[in-house]
Amino acid sequence: MSENFPKKILIMPDFAPDAYAWDYEEGAGDLITPLVDYFPDNLELKEIEGELSKWCDWFNRDFDIKADDSNFPWEKFHRQGLDLAKRLARNLAQFNIEVYYQYPHEDLNRKGSKPVKVEVSH
Repeated sequence: MSENFPKKILIMPDFAPDAYAWDYEEGAGDLITPLVDYFPDNLELKEIEGELSKWCDWFNRDFDIKADDSNFPWEKFHRQGLDLAKRLARNLAQFNIEVYYQYPHEDLNRKGSKPVKVEVSH
């Protein structure tokens, strides 16, 4: 692991390929994907990251930023995102890295929500 890797990361999709993991040391900061570049021997992380990439692609492909997209399946999207964030948190716990999940502000039902710390259960 790189010494420069943040101790807090934020999982939040954005409108770009693989834009889902952010440095959260000082609030939402720089994009830090692909994570596997920092942990090249972590095969489970590579699998989780592939699923995070597909999750972000779903957001980019199916959410229409130009419309009031109340048809986007937010609950299903958040369930999957939180599940992936929990898997990521369990994987990175060995490095004392905290993972947070941010509901995108495009979800009008959760607009203004604060990031949620993803708790790791052993």
